[in-house]
Amino acid sequence: MKRYLSVFLILSSGIAATAHAQDVPRLSGVFPAGVQAGQSVEVTVRGSALLGAKKIWFSGPGGVMEDGLTGEIAGGSVTVDAAAKPLHQAKCANCHELRSPANRSLSPEQWAQTVERMVKQHAAPLSPDESAKVIAYLQALTRAGELKVKVAVPKDAVPGKRELRVVTANGVTTAAVFEVGALPEVVSEGAKTSREAPQKIVLPVVVNGTIKDSGQRDWFAFVARKGEPVTISLQAYRLNQVSPTFFNPALYLYDGSGKLISKSVGYDNVLFGNDPAMELVAPADGTYTVLVRDLLYHANPLSHYRLAVGTGLPVDARFVGGVITRPGDTVTPNLAASMPLPAGMTRATIAVPVTASWGIFSARTPAGDLPVVIGNAPDGGAPITGDPATAPATPLPAAFRGAITKTGSATDVTARNIFKVKTTRANVSVYFTSLSLGSRLRPTFIVTRPTGEYVTGHYADRPMNFRLENAFREPGEYIVHVFDGDGKGGGDFGYVWEAYDTAPEFALTATPDAVNLLPGGTAAVTVEAKRRENITGPITVSVRDLPPGVTTLPCTIPPDHDRATLVFRAEPTAAINANPVIVEGTYAGADGKPTVRRALPVDFYRAPNNDYRPIERGLQSVAVIDSEPSPAVSVSVEGAEKGLALTIDRETEIKVKITRRDGFKGDLFIIPLNFPPGVSLRGNTYVGGDKSEAALTLYADGNARFLKGERPAKDLPPMVVTFAIRPNGVGDRDYIACTPPISLTAKETIPTK
Repeated sequence: MKRYLSVFLILSSGIAATAHAQDVPRLSGVFPAGVQAGQSVEVTVRGSALLGAKKIWFSGPGGVMEDGLTGEIAGGSVTVDAAAKPLHQAKCANCHELRSPANRSLSPEQWAQTVERMVKQHAAPLSPDESAKVIAYLQALTRAGELKVKVAVPKDAVPGKRELRVVTANGVTTAAVFEVGALPEVVSEGAKTSREAPQKIVLPVVVNGTIKDSGQRDWFAFVARKGEPVTISLQAYRLNQVSPTFFNPALYLYDGSGKLISKSVGYDNVLFGNDPAMELVAPADGTYTVLVRDLLYHANPLSHYRLAVGTGLPVDARFVGGVITRPGDTVTPNLAASMPLPAGMTRATIAVPVTASWGIFSARTPAGDLPVVIGNAPDGGAPITGDPATAPATPLPAAFRGAITKTGSATDVTARNIFKVKTTRANVSVYFTSLSLGSRLRPTFIVTRPTGEYVTGHYADRPMNFRLENAFREPGEYIVHVFDGDGKGGGDFGYVWEAYDTAPEFALTATPDAVNLLPGGTAAVTVEAKRRENITGPITVSVRDLPPGVTTLPCTIPPDHDRATLVFRAEPTAAINANPVIVEGTYAGADGKPTVRRALPVDFYRAPNNDYRPIERGLQSVAVIDSEPSPAVSVSVEGAEKGLALTIDRETEIKVKITRRDGFKGDLFIIPLNFPPGVSLRGNTYVGGDKSEAALTLYADGNARFLKGERPAKDLPPMVVTFAIRPNGVGDRDYIACTPPISLTAKETIPTK
């Protein structure tokens, strides 16, 4: 995803914001996407704006930097002649194929074919000379987006996934997944293989491949003995969540006679996305052949995969009954997997770093990366095994875990998990987690009185997480039944549920996950709060471990809104530097005791339906960069220096002005950011390539209670809004400029005589 940081320039004569035209560094893929512990490998890193690459960052779960893994930049990055950039912007800004090169991963040859096709079939307004210049520019961008890195992994490195980032002249890139493996690794020979001449592999092994040619088929042959259980598992989605937009991997397994034994085109949508996997119990001694291809025979330079083949390998791993812990704790849970785990791999010791975000944490184990619930409630224990009538009730707040291990739970009460709880407060909600744990459970959650009287319930039609409002409606004791709606069960039907009673609880996200600042510049991150329980006041947002010379403006999420804009500023004299940072929120309860939660960094990617979907990351970064600004695009709201005054049920006219970069004639859209409840925008937000302003209307309805003075507390910061602009044809969040936050106030009314 191409991302632009909202870079604010606050002017004394008015409100305006400027986005410098330097590219934002991003990674789109790494190949090979892993290496065996104790080995070294040269990888190709693909992305955009990788010029001036300085160093490689590796981070593990919880955003912990890993100094043991090293990445030496071995070469890559060619220079890009930007002379054709204005031509590309002027002639290709409205072409859906050519307008956004950083969002498309095409080879140099594919870019040439695309430009030629746009001219011949769609009458793109390019002369032969202009076509040649645009092709050369797009091809140079592609070549400049490749970097060679020699990665070395210590022998004692714990297997599991890391996040790889490149620190460049333009700042810190987005993250790519890099996996440390426990098995020997090879590289696929790709299109050189065939059914008649497959690549021979010796088990166990991980094969790194790329489906980069249309119709490509990768063939592999291995020897297995009769009765031997062989696991075959392909990772693509689990390496790069963007992959479904261009890669639908499929696995086919053949015996020695060429007969198809099995195929998989998507093993487990709960955890795997569209990644395939299968298990072979060899029917006879002999040679077996695996085919890897794209289901639709598509190809892309980023269609990378890691194919693990071996006896008794786990395809994935899940906690039996789930687990809940806190940052800084160590837990030793039992493990389960979709396929049988080898002996000695059914238990793990996991140290959760203190930097882990509250929510779902991905922990490393010998059986794979496992999701763990990070929560604050005391451990409520396992389901009761005796008569609920005589069992003691667990006081809330508490967190409970379990697994539906027996089938028939939908009708057989003895196969269900049953809990008994008591609360001193009315209207206590329940937070149920199973989908995020990779559980196959289709949860049914029923609450009754000890007498058997039905109170409420949740009946899911698929695996999911959910919140059940007012599960415990009055103080007293309750019985909870948990079971699978289809009557199924097993080791991978685990869950965790939490009820907080009087304990305050909330979670935060921060977008984007990388902030890159010019000296003297500012940038914004949206921090969003998810109030889980008993959060009635403001949440103060702060940042730890900022680079020298970088500060943040005061930021508070008010109790009557769910988000705020966190503004970073670099001093004009700030040194070029980059740091991992922690964004966190603090809530002070009625007793004055602070509740502090780390914000989970979030990136976004474009899904196949062109929606932008979140990717949770482990690390937030802030960098001061040494790129020189070029002519800029800016946006301002006329007369908004001291804010905008609104009236309930009245329209307020505003004029948004855009200053265009020389030669930039692309279509733009004006996007309001961070509107408070009850405020909306009316009018045509589209600005054609020949226009530089738009007349719009703000409207406040009765839900804008802040304009009536109906706020939860006094002395709260004003509600604000930010106006951004984005080019036509890019993602909804790909802004190139925006205003600083503009305060919204109630318009003073003149009393009638």
